[in-house]
Amino acid sequence: MFRFFDNFNDPSDVNFLGQTRNDSTDRNYLSRKAKFAVYILDVLDAPDILAVQEVEKIEVLMELAADIAIADPAVVYTPYLIEGNDVGTIDVGFLVRDTVQVNSVSQIDPMATFFNPVSQQINVLHDRPPLLLEARAITDGFPGGQPIRVIAVHNRSLSRVDDDVQGVRVRLKRLLQAESIANKVQELQSLSSAQLVIVGDFNAFEFTDGYVDVVGHIRGDFVAADELVCATEVCVDLVDPNFTNQVLGLPAANRYSFNFEGSSQVLDHALTSIATDPFVRGFEFARGNADVPNSLINEETTVLRSSDHDGLVLFLAKDSDQDGVLDDADFCPDTLIPEGVPTRELGTNRFALTDGDFIFDTTASKGKGPGRSYSTADTAGCSCEQIIDAQGLDDGHSKFGCSIGAMDDWVSFVNP
Repeated sequence: MFRFFDNFNDPSDVNFLGQTRNDSTDRNYLSRKAKFAVYILDVLDAPDILAVQEVEKIEVLMELAADIAIADPAVVYTPYLIEGNDVGTIDVGFLVRDTVQVNSVSQIDPMATFFNPVSQQINVLHDRPPLLLEARAITDGFPGGQPIRVIAVHNRSLSRVDDDVQGVRVRLKRLLQAESIANKVQELQSLSSAQLVIVGDFNAFEFTDGYVDVVGHIRGDFVAADELVCATEVCVDLVDPNFTNQVLGLPAANRYSFNFEGSSQVLDHALTSIATDPFVRGFEFARGNADVPNSLINEETTVLRSSDHDGLVLFLAKDSDQDGVLDDADFCPDTLIPEGVPTRELGTNRFALTDGDFIFDTTASKGKGPGRSYSTADTAGCSCEQIIDAQGLDDGHSKFGCSIGAMDDWVSFVNP
């Protein structure tokens, strides 16, 4: 959001190492806020979860959310921002729609430090600590679908990465930031199968810059021999399985989000975990900033150049009823697991979802039996109870579960 400040010069404060954080003001705050509201609504198309960078404070996001709600009452955002360590007081945050239940928002390694080899002093590692959102989609007023985690990042810039003096500090900081995020990412995907997305301004390309492959370290795919910093530091792959960089799915000509002195480049990425990849339905950059002259940034009559970076949108399918089948392939919405069938007992070679997984349970025959098995993927998200209702089956199926014939007929119907 390109140093999005309000019109008030707040008193200076200090970060946890005692460094002064100097606030500033933006005389064009009202016009920029108006541009952002239009950009979010009409260009980004009001995402459910919006990660933002370079915001001064929570009050700025609150005012922006209020303006969006006035422009479109159907779009209600709640802002989240935790003050970081940046001496310029820019922070990362979230705007989250009321289509999402937020469970928690927390910073990653906000108190982390590193030894500055140039000044021989201890420095802050994360000027803008990554922000972790843990949430769940809401459907029909109730939390549903696969839980999702989103990490918003704004890593150290490339400025002075090749400087003869400061370069060693910049390169080390960029590596250690990436490793800090990678450690948290690995912890999260090891603990849970929930979707995990890392999004924001990585200040790094989709390939190594020759000094540090920041994106590669975070997604778990880098070549140490291609990084200068790995000649002096121990570079360890911390992430397994690897994440997918959705930028790489775009045509080469569309892989840019920022223009630096005439050079179009990708600095903003969306990395998705192996648990998220099956849900991905698309990825696009929302144009109107990187291709537009900077002179329009304070021009309130146009949405163009609301910031210096193009925003991006990652489209994810939902599993609203948590039956293991995504909504765009689900023949039976509102599936309940465990279901209400059987009402008496689960009969031999009868099938129903009697526990919490997506595999139909059965009572095996004492003989060889037909050896059938079914999952909600086979039934397009339908339970025995829903199959009974759709096919008009007799009361015996409700009492004892769906027969093999009923299951086979239904599987053939939904998978012709």
